[in-house]
Formats: sequence, structure tokens, C-alpha cells
Amino acid sequence: MEPHQVGGIARPPARRGGRVTRPGYPETPRTVGEHLLKARLDRGIQQRDAAREIGCDPGTLLNWEKGRVAPAVRFWPKILAYLCECYLRRRQAPAEA
Repeated sequence: MEPHQVGGIARPPARRGGRVTRPGYPETPRTVGEHLLKARLDRGIQQRDAAREIGCDPGTLLNWEKGRVAPAVRFWPKILAYLCECYLRRRQAPAEA
């Protein structure tokens, strides 16, 4: 298990309900940006790769994930497709032992 650097001190990831959590990981996403962040972290991909799939700039995706701005309507079709794809991948993944 990889330790996380928090305030200059290395500590292991926290466990919540038997699952390992990461700093900044939205356990219960409430905004579109938090859903995008959760999906991206679950897939283990970088912002630039997720932004490429959605068709936006990585800085724009960062602003959505941080809750600074809401996505423009023109991005919604690709955002929904991205989130649906992430959901389907999660459902098809073999259960962890």
C-alpha cells in the first residue's frame, strides 16, 4: 500500500467501509465535476487523457472537477457518454478478491 504525503508526513491511505480512499477522492459525488473526478480516478487516467475523451481543454476539466465553473451545454453529450462508459466499465470489471 503506497503512503500518501500529507503536510510533509507520509501516511497510508485511509480505509472507509473496507475500501481504500485517496485524498480528494469524492466518495459521494454531488456535482458533475465530482462525478467526472471520481470516474477519472477510478479509471486511473490523467486529466489530459480524460479531457481528450470529452473534447475539452485539461484546464477546463480541472475547473469542473474543482467546482469553479459548470460545464457548458455543448459538452454535456460527451460528458454523459464518458460517465456512462466509466459506469459500464466498473460494472463489467471482475470483483476484487
